[in-house]
Amino acid sequence: MTLEPCRRTLNNNNKQQQQQLPLSTPTYKPTTLNMSNNVTDRMSNTANSYIGGAKQTVGETIGNSNLAANGAQQKTQADAAQAAADARTHTEGLGHKAQGNVQQAVGSLTGNTSMEARGHANETMGDLERKV
Repeated sequence: MTLEPCRRTLNNNNKQQQQQLPLSTPTYKPTTLNMSNNVTDRMSNTANSYIGGAKQTVGETIGNSNLAANGAQQKTQADAAQAAADARTHTEGLGHKAQGNVQQAVGSLTGNTSMEARGHANETMGDLERKV
């Protein structure tokens, strides 16, 4: 029995799927650490908050209500995104701390020093994430 008909079917399906994708499909970039991605999001949120506040102030100063409204909207959106990022980081920190505590306990009970060390590392990472 040969697998050639199956391969042709799979290849044809892949070609059809690729043709159906719009040109502006965003590309997925895998990350190894959520914390570094979250730091980037937080920096972006802070910058957008300051930029929005500046637009609002300039718009109010020169009497441009459209610029002031756009700036206020940008600042509000950035502040809301920042609050969500803070909550996400805190939740991830709680998870890492709990995971670390379990790893330490299991490692200690089984005599697995490597697992116990990973537990200490996860607990420390969780503490750091909750403080950021």
